[in-house]
Amino acid sequence: MEQQVSIWCIDAAGEPIKRTVDALVIGGLAVHSAAGIKTSDGAPSYSITHIASGKRASPLYFESKETAQKVAEILTLLPVDWSACQFDDPYARQHLALAIKAISALFGGYLVDHAIDEPAAGSA
Repeated sequence: MEQQVSIWCIDAAGEPIKRTVDALVIGGLAVHSAAGIKTSDGAPSYSITHIASGKRASPLYFESKETAQKVAEILTLLPVDWSACQFDDPYARQHLALAIKAISALFGGYLVDHAIDEPAAGSA
């Protein structure tokens, strides 16, 4: 079931702003449409946010809500307290970041630095 969660975004001027989005909540993670990120044919892209911090859990975007949901479900299986606002162990945090990126990439997650980097819908 979707509910509203607050997340941090970067505005056009590069400043952080807090937004409220409708999201599917899975454990301590939220799956939602990524504001301003679309595929080349205009379809929405999806993101996974860590609810306690309001920050993106995965650095990658996903072409479908179902894929982002599957990744979030897998991430909740990791030995992490997703209800915590931050991860205090820098050693574990470093490895968690690598694991999240790898899991996201295995499910077709992608980076977007510029509009030209946005994938066509259905690309993998």
